Amino acid sequence: MSMQHYPVDNYGLYLDYETLKYMACKAYKDCTPEAFDEDEWFYLNELYEMGHVDYMSEFTGEAIAIQDTGEPMWGVTHQVYSYDTCWYVPARKQTRMFGAAYENMDELVAEFRDRIGEYLPDDFDYRKNLCLVCGTYFG
Repeated sequence: MSMQHYPVDNYGLYLDYETLKYMACKAYKDCTPEAFDEDEWFYLNELYEMGHVDYMSEFTGEAIAIQDTGEPMWGVTHQVYSYDTCWYVPARKQTRMFGAAYENMDELVAEFRDRIGEYLPDDFDYRKNLCLVCGTYFG
């Protein structure tokens, strides 16, 4: 096993701390906001183990907002990370050299609604939280 920096260039759904807390409390009956604050890693790991979220530790980079065209909005970030943990939901399909992964933003939003919608608030703004996670992690 080598220990080095690995590049990251993934599209996905950005999740802030409050959204992660909400998800954990919806997914696990014994989770309360207070319990989450006391043992967030337990609940976050459970969300990861259930396949609801993904993460990278020792991540340095950004969660960059994306335009309706799917292009990154350089300079418009949801979060900047410096050797921190980045929690997000990766898109299932990835771009390829000769084809787009999704027809449009509505298709991408529909994927996330189907996958984790039951764990998010009814008024969650999927479109606003779509992002490009770009940077490196050490592992």
